[in-house]
Amino acid sequence: MEQMLDALKWSVVIGGAAALLTLLKPLLDRRYSPRWRYGVWLVMAALLLLAPVRWERLAPRLPAAEPPVVIQVPRMELRFSREEGIALQRPAEMEPVQSAAPVDRADSACAPEAARSWSLNQILPALWLAGAAVYAVYRLLGPALFVRRARRRSRGAGEETVRVFEELRRELGMRRAPALRVSARVDSPVMVGLCRPCLLLPGEDYGERELGFVLRHELCHCRRHDLWYKLVLLAANAVHWFNPLVYLLAREAEADLELTCDDLVVRGADSETKRAYSETLLAAVRRQKGLSRSALSTHFYGGKAVMKDRLGNILGKRGRRWGVLALVLALAVTLACACTFGLRQEGETPPPPETAEELSTEELARFQEQLNSPEYNGFLTRMYTDVRYLPLDALFYDG
Repeated sequence: MEQMLDALKWSVVIGGAAALLTLLKPLLDRRYSPRWRYGVWLVMAALLLLAPVRWERLAPRLPAAEPPVVIQVPRMELRFSREEGIALQRPAEMEPVQSAAPVDRADSACAPEAARSWSLNQILPALWLAGAAVYAVYRLLGPALFVRRARRRSRGAGEETVRVFEELRRELGMRRAPALRVSARVDSPVMVGLCRPCLLLPGEDYGERELGFVLRHELCHCRRHDLWYKLVLLAANAVHWFNPLVYLLAREAEADLELTCDDLVVRGADSETKRAYSETLLAAVRRQKGLSRSALSTHFYGGKAVMKDRLGNILGKRGRRWGVLALVLALAVTLACACTFGLRQEGETPPPPETAEELSTEELARFQEQLNSPEYNGFLTRMYTDVRYLPLDALFYDG
């Protein structure tokens, strides 16, 4: 139950921070590029994953700082009976069990059935883990089967496509390039596969310049390991499946993933190249067929809701700052809010922290006990005797 309370605390804090950053997004985009949010979402997702970890148990010698505000969570039990139905009560409010008295069998058939109760300390963690497992299976199983069919029914790319692909790979400095395949099962260029990345194209009816934009975009995803980035987001969302604000965080992170990749594609390009790249994105909208996608994949077309932001980011104001200050400030405020309060169940008292004075006193008492031991005193006596009768002139005799 302690792990779930810690996860709930971090889920509330980081979910609130994600909602605040989403509200301030139009204001911050005027001054900063989306790259700083790309890093913020990753750190927040990592904190969500580490929330259930009990660090004080991994390092028991470190003093644990008590938060200034501690919210007591009451102990509750779920009680069920035919007469009263389902009720949520505290254990202290439960009626005490009376001593069993001999009851006639004729009267026992008419007696009310005893109520059954289950502690929420057992129900809620089991429900939490079951929800995380169901969410992970739902998000991974179906798309994984789709990717498997798409790769199985794919073919090799043509010579011209492979030539442009190899030129871009060498230009980006990638030693290990993903496999390049053409599959009719996908409706837009997509990168799949964590350990064995593969770039799937819906066809080869692209112009040379349009094909260069498509391949460069997906190779930038592969070079930044964005599939692993999305895996961290998916894992954090699975652990905190009960919090709708974490879904908001994952959605905004995936949108900024495409925005930052677009920035890499058009970095240093002139306005005419940016306009051509925007037309390639619009052409990807017309190619959509509504086919399913994988949760762990990157798409050249990220959806109509994101397309407006991507076009505005490409053709919009240039010269915006990277946003290191905004990144550090957002993370510092989030961590400060998380350290100001804690959740603890009623009746649980934190262990007193071990101070340096207490540790030094214990070590001094242990050392004093060793000095007073008979073995140590005997060793000192023998050493004193040997030194007393040692011929000191032999120390200065050099042969």
